[in-house]
Amino acid sequence: MKRIISLLAVIAMMATSFVFNASAVTYEGLTDSGLDYTESTEVFNNPMMGSPDCIAIAPRESGNTARNDSGFVHYFYDMKFFAAGYTIVKVNEDDEPIFDEYGNYVYDEYLSYTTTVNGQQVTVDNTKYKDYSAKKIPLPDEFAKLRKADSWNTFYPWACNSRNTGGNKDIPLSDNALNALRGTLENLRKNGGTCLIRPSYAINGDRYNECYDFEMMKTHARQLAEIFTEYSDVVGGVEFGTCGPFGEMWGSPYCGAEYVNPLLDLYLDNTPDTVKFMVRSPNYIMNYLCAEVREGTSGFVYLKDGSKVAVMFTGKKALSNLIPFDNLRDHDQEKLRRISMFNDGYMLTNGDTGTWGYCPRENGIDLLEWFSEFGYYGGEYGSGGYDPYNTRPADEIWLPENALPEMYRTHVSYIHGNVYATWRTELNGWYTVKDTRAQAEECMEEWIENSKLITTKDPKGNALDPKKIELIDQADGKTAVVFREIGYDNIPFTEELAKMSTKADVSAFYNYSCWTFINAHFGYRFVIRDSMLTDKVDNGGVMRFNLEIENTGFGNCVQDKIAQLVIVKDNKEIAAITLNKAADANAWLTQTTTDVDFEVRLPNTLDAGEYDAYLRVCNVTFEGEPNTKTCVRFANNDVYSAKLGANLIGSFTVTDKSSPYGTEQGAQVATKFADVEADYWGEEYIAKICTMGNMGGMSLTTFVPEGVATRAQLVTVLYNLEGKPAVDGITTPLTDIDGWYNAAVKWAYSEGIVNGVSATTFNPNGKLNRETFATMLYRYAKYKGIDVAAVKGDISAYSDAEKVSPWALEAMLWANAKGYIGGMTTTTLVPQG
Repeated sequence: MKRIISLLAVIAMMATSFVFNASAVTYEGLTDSGLDYTESTEVFNNPMMGSPDCIAIAPRESGNTARNDSGFVHYFYDMKFFAAGYTIVKVNEDDEPIFDEYGNYVYDEYLSYTTTVNGQQVTVDNTKYKDYSAKKIPLPDEFAKLRKADSWNTFYPWACNSRNTGGNKDIPLSDNALNALRGTLENLRKNGGTCLIRPSYAINGDRYNECYDFEMMKTHARQLAEIFTEYSDVVGGVEFGTCGPFGEMWGSPYCGAEYVNPLLDLYLDNTPDTVKFMVRSPNYIMNYLCAEVREGTSGFVYLKDGSKVAVMFTGKKALSNLIPFDNLRDHDQEKLRRISMFNDGYMLTNGDTGTWGYCPRENGIDLLEWFSEFGYYGGEYGSGGYDPYNTRPADEIWLPENALPEMYRTHVSYIHGNVYATWRTELNGWYTVKDTRAQAEECMEEWIENSKLITTKDPKGNALDPKKIELIDQADGKTAVVFREIGYDNIPFTEELAKMSTKADVSAFYNYSCWTFINAHFGYRFVIRDSMLTDKVDNGGVMRFNLEIENTGFGNCVQDKIAQLVIVKDNKEIAAITLNKAADANAWLTQTTTDVDFEVRLPNTLDAGEYDAYLRVCNVTFEGEPNTKTCVRFANNDVYSAKLGANLIGSFTVTDKSSPYGTEQGAQVATKFADVEADYWGEEYIAKICTMGNMGGMSLTTFVPEGVATRAQLVTVLYNLEGKPAVDGITTPLTDIDGWYNAAVKWAYSEGIVNGVSATTFNPNGKLNRETFATMLYRYAKYKGIDVAAVKGDISAYSDAEKVSPWALEAMLWANAKGYIGGMTTTTLVPQG
């Protein structure tokens, strides 16, 4: 009976997506690769992680050219030349602008100003208008020249609102500007790079510089979304920016949820899931989640179980409890997994200079811990320790015992490289120039003394090392005081810090500086902790790999990836076999060691000899093609090949034997499954038919041995047995076979192996019963030229023999005689079972 059931079980579990025409011989055990499994201490950037250079791009209507960058970069895309700008003025009860006694607008934030009247400077006091309402109005041409006076940062030269149109008009991004951006991203793709982008209208820090008409801002977003989609393998993250000085989402009327949420939805609805978006503070996230939050009152959200949880406020908008987004009922989970935060004052103050808004830092971190698991978090790094111009003994958030655990919780993936890195270069670090050397020496001593104020919690109690300061005499007789290394450079990373920060094994970094450790662990960092593979395999045979990969980085790999097994001989790539989900880098979560177990069928064209096996993890284009120039480097010593963009996982021998089931194209297989135990009665049959390549699992790890077979599954098994004959030109009257089984059903129907359940329907997903199973095998045997008439059984001993359908009787007698169909019990046949 087991023989009968095992055949049924094997056919029943034929997978729809993992059926291969290839096959292999049985292999023996696994052998250790002999790699170095310790973590390297080398610092390097991987796609969408590390310290990107910040690059400003301010396109105009014409004359734009593409950049040619590489690596991980952060583009600040300034659209100011396509926005009219506006100003905020006081208005009267009729909603009309107010003019003062000199005929000038009364500006909302400048109620007093100095002007010249009849050659005399006069201070104009407009404070009597302070209680009047304010309103956004277009910026008149004649007042464009005054924009510098309204600049938030007057030390940044204002472009005088000189739009390329010659006036103050909102206009779409020009084709020339868009094509230059496409060219920039195309070059980045060719160079193996990735990027963040922050679209805004005032990278130079000016206020009120967005479009006057919000509809034009939406037009710009649609134009950019099209490009972000086209280059989703390059553009991993978008800092939403868009409104306010520097695109930092403050100081602008467009910072309200009525503007941010529609723009955010527009971006999310028009870009693929692999592109992530970041807002400036937790308040923007909560505004997106809950209408009551947007209205500034206490509100609630519904959970999946139907219950509701209050979103409370203390003070203005301090959130006292935050909701895990994956438990929210009324929100698109895929959208929420694409939203996180960026920070433009990280570790600068306890509130990160406004990043946390009215949300207490700890509550914000609770929220970010959920949102950044599937997105990016980072930005402008403002601290890392001692600031010679502004010591902050009260703010101790930067201290490693506070900062490192937070970095793991919030999954920090990047900081702006040229914000922090400049502090550790010879003359571009913290420095000041004094008129005399004595003044410089006094300044140096002051810096050393001030540093003691904020290093009392340094694990070793170290103040600033005087050797880190250098006095440089200049040609003009003055002396520069240069502060070469700061903050985390002076604090060692210890076992104590490691234990309080992470569950990952980061012992390789003990006694290195905290900065070296931090800089190496932005985003994800994969370390091979064990690698086992088949030692010898026949040409065209199955090869098995088992890896243990630990992610010691702060965050996760969230950009879509493709994994490939790269087979190499004599340092030359021979084949690249795609591994589907068997090696899914997105599932290798921070502080976790993941077993990566996969099997592949080697091509049958390999020469006997020694081969190296590499694992390539690379980005995938919007069209689904691997971008093999944008690859992930593992953090082991001596495993990464820049030439291949892949990581060595071991070596193996191809014998001079050939598998009778080989294929020219390598394919991933699965012959061992988590839900088929070694002592399961059907394990032998399942392993054999999967090894032969006629079936596969329901996934690469599951077979579901007690599942129910469908009509389409059996037809597909028979089709595989025949080597998948071509079906070009074959037509059938069947109208319901538009699926993965289409070719198999066409072939079987044309050869008379199957009929429809009606003249026009096949019912591919219908459950396969025993008499239909017998009939399909019977007809297949006839198709193969077997003399089915020579064998005929006797089923009269079964009490339900008369229940066999007339059209199936001949097939059932044959199948019973062959031993393919027996009784469910000693007295019952159950033909419709």
